[in-house]
Formats: sequence, structure tokens, C-alpha cells
Amino acid sequence: MAVDLERIRWAVEALQMVKDRKAELKATEEMARDALEQALGDSDEGELDGHVVVTWKFIKRNALDQKFLRDTYPDLYESCKRVTEVRRFEVVDE
Repeated sequence: MAVDLERIRWAVEALQMVKDRKAELKATEEMARDALEQALGDSDEGELDGHVVVTWKFIKRNALDQKFLRDTYPDLYESCKRVTEVRRFEVVDE
């Protein structure tokens, strides 16, 4: 059942505006990051005015290879799998 949001139309419009602006900012962020990564090359730090302002370092992290586990040990995968339910909020584009 849908609820009439006329009395808070401003909230819907504000979220739509912010969503659009975030997409624009994301594109700008990606362009700037690409330029910085290209300039850094193999270096792991970049500086301005003698101060380090960006770092780009390799890190190691542990991750579970779910595809390998599922393919190699399907019973174990199924016994460890957990299904969760979340409520997703979304502003619908017109």
C-alpha cells in the first residue's frame, strides 16, 4: 500500500537533487583520482608544497573465496551460508 507524501514533497525532491549531485561528484572524483594515480606511477606518495597529500600503497587483506568454497565444498558452503533480510530505501527516478 502506497502512502501519499504530498505534505513532505520537499523531502522527495531534496533526495532526488542530492542523488543527481552525488553522481556528478562521483564522476569528478574518478577523474581526479585517475589523474593522480597516473601522476604517481610507481610512487606511493605524492606531495604539494613539501607535504604528503596523497598516498597509494599496497595492502594485504584476507578474503574468503566463496566461489571456490561453493564449488569445492558445496555441503560446507551451504551449512555456513546465512540469508539475511534488509530493507532497501530507494528514490525512484521518474
